[in-house]
Amino acid sequence: MSLVATRNSGWTTGFRNLLDKELASWWRTRRWLVHLILWEVVITGFLLIIGFEGRSEAKSPERGFADSIDLFFQVGAFSG
Repeated sequence: MSLVATRNSGWTTGFRNLLDKELASWWRTRRWLVHLILWEVVITGFLLIIGFEGRSEAKSPERGFADSIDLFFQVGAFSG
């Protein structure tokens, strides 16, 4: 998809065309789906490894769940 001439005025002239072109290169391919699945597997796999490793310690299930949720958001924020 290439840029298309439009009749706009003001400081946003051509912004919609530029945005459509840039977003099309991401959303009109399978790359977004591959990244969605890849990052979900990476973050969840990391949490599973940490979770199974932490089971050797004597923790209550509630505390282990709370630690896993905390770690999930930390890893997700770092990965982003």
